[in-house]
Amino acid sequence: MLSELDGSAIPTDIPCGIILVLCLAALSAHFVFKRYETYNIAIHAGLLFLPPAGCAVLFLNQYRPIDAILISFGTYLSVLVSSILMYRISPFHPLAQYPGPLLNKLSKFRLACVAGSGRQYLYIQKLHERYGDIVRIGPNEVSIRDVSAILPLMGTKGYRRVLVYWIGRNISPNVNYLVAISDQREHARRRKPWIRAFSPAALKGYEEITVKRVAQLVNALASKSDDPDLGKWFSYFTFDVMNDLAYGGGSEMMRDGDTGGSGTCTSLTAHSSSVISLHKFPGSVKEMDKLRTIKRIRDGSLAHDVFYYLNNEDGVESSPPSLDALICDGNLVIIAGADTTSSVLTNLFFCLLTNRDAYDRLQSEVDTHYPPGEDALDTKYHADMPFLNAVINETLRLYPATPDGSQRIAEKGSGGRMIGPYFLPENTSASVHFYSVHRDPRNFSPFTNSFWPDRWLIAAGEDTCAHQITRKNCVGKNLALQELRMVVCLAMQKLDMRLSPGWDPKSYEEDEVFWNEDPKALQDSEWAKLSSDFTNRRLTAGKESALQQGFDEGFADVDGHELGQEDLLREARDIVSQLSNVRFSDIAPPDLEAQRHAREHLESVMEDDNEGMDFEVPEEVAEKRKMEKLEDMIAQMGAGSGGVERQQQDRVWPTPFLAQAAIGCKGATYAVFLCMSPVTLIFTTASAEDVHDG
Repeated sequence: MLSELDGSAIPTDIPCGIILVLCLAALSAHFVFKRYETYNIAIHAGLLFLPPAGCAVLFLNQYRPIDAILISFGTYLSVLVSSILMYRISPFHPLAQYPGPLLNKLSKFRLACVAGSGRQYLYIQKLHERYGDIVRIGPNEVSIRDVSAILPLMGTKGYRRVLVYWIGRNISPNVNYLVAISDQREHARRRKPWIRAFSPAALKGYEEITVKRVAQLVNALASKSDDPDLGKWFSYFTFDVMNDLAYGGGSEMMRDGDTGGSGTCTSLTAHSSSVISLHKFPGSVKEMDKLRTIKRIRDGSLAHDVFYYLNNEDGVESSPPSLDALICDGNLVIIAGADTTSSVLTNLFFCLLTNRDAYDRLQSEVDTHYPPGEDALDTKYHADMPFLNAVINETLRLYPATPDGSQRIAEKGSGGRMIGPYFLPENTSASVHFYSVHRDPRNFSPFTNSFWPDRWLIAAGEDTCAHQITRKNCVGKNLALQELRMVVCLAMQKLDMRLSPGWDPKSYEEDEVFWNEDPKALQDSEWAKLSSDFTNRRLTAGKESALQQGFDEGFADVDGHELGQEDLLREARDIVSQLSNVRFSDIAPPDLEAQRHAREHLESVMEDDNEGMDFEVPEEVAEKRKMEKLEDMIAQMGAGSGGVERQQQDRVWPTPFLAQAAIGCKGATYAVFLCMSPVTLIFTTASAEDVHDG
């Protein structure tokens, strides 16, 4: 007997012929689905239920109906599932050559669980750190961390989007959202009104709408007696703005909150409709969107908003679009424009408020162009504010609007194609994981995981993965940038913002890596390690300002101890003796201009030494001469360096490398490293290999 069920026995003499038929049927179903791979529900149901149901009928002559069903469906589904799983991990699978976790190769269930936690982008980043630039994150899907794959995958001749994730969003079987249209001609036709709607002339016309809402946002924040939740208020702001542009109004979330639940409904549609089509339920979002669209058509244009162009009210097209197309387009305006812009604003102010130096620099730039009395909502100075744009770029680098990228698929019949150095077989999907690409030291260095806007000032004009534009690039990005700049300029002109007392910034992003590479934290960390080693005389407290003051003025006072040049020099020598294992490039890379001056100075020093050396100098004399050079440099330093900009450099032989590192540091780190430069040959015996090994 196989088992007992309700007191009756299931016989073991199951006909082998029928079992063989079930096995062959299951294998055939797997082959058919793999061959044609359709998303038609009727075909899915037929492949899953018809073969075992037919075989169950053959068992009825020998078994009870329940036994026949259990045997037939159990055998069929077991063989079908086993066949699928074995194929997915077999060497015959098209993606077998690419590494990844076993569970991910078998099913996307694990990834679905991770996505539910909101940490999918971090999970995939960890997979890339473990497996490399290409990782198999699903049975038929890979994630790529390689900039060379961006244009082949997403460029003008790239692959189309994976449409299965938009099936649940479609409100009509005949009309798709613009981003879900795979046919190139149809996509180009539907995109024309969007291009007109986000042209520079059109954006100028939207300024009046945006200005009103930005002023409302800043006034609302200023009126709050308690600590406002910026994320919530930015969501309210963008939802109100996009409703003004899409439907001519109808949303007052900044005034009333989400009392009607429209914001929640729209967000639910954007995030869960790829699982189940909410539009098919009575009284769903589709009905709400339909009513708003009909009302907007009936009322006509009060202003040249986005809907004015989408509905062909400018008369450019030969005929107006269908109602279903307008419903899709209006909903897409809100879905694409509200959540993304609000998240960027939230991330931007988080970065500024946790990096006070950057906040103060941006405040200074805003005050320069928009002093009190100047209209901070006038866009005329935006192009002349490099640090503002650097802050926006750096925020988008650390927190991409779409961190997991946009999934693309190699179309069936294409035979597959090379995506950079990787071959993507047909009917498999791939995406560039922007979060990992943006935090890859090969692409952005130094301070890869830190907020450092200066990298965009140093590399101005360079084309990076965040700025590569494709034919299907987001047409609304200029509107989003306009909103970002307006909000930042007015908020920083009118408000003085601080983090709430007691709020832990680490709670915003739990990824500890983000905090471990902060430039100032690195300096403090290295000094803390050295402090216990090089002094027991209570000279560690305030060492940075004290040493800088000492080098600037020839004396310093630390914890009641007055230090002259000799004390400072002794302190510097003690520090130098402890620095053999410190990776200077991680503490503070140098400014290029300062690096050039350092090299010129060292070269001139060496030339002077060589001219006066006609004989072999004893080692102790050479050391004394070099120490005298150090003392001369201390006396000549004058007012010090002030702040310098950081810039990445390659590691070279010890003496030039330490000279470069010296100029790029601040405070005591700057002073001590500068002192080290001419005496490197005394205090270090590291070879080039030692320096490279860090």
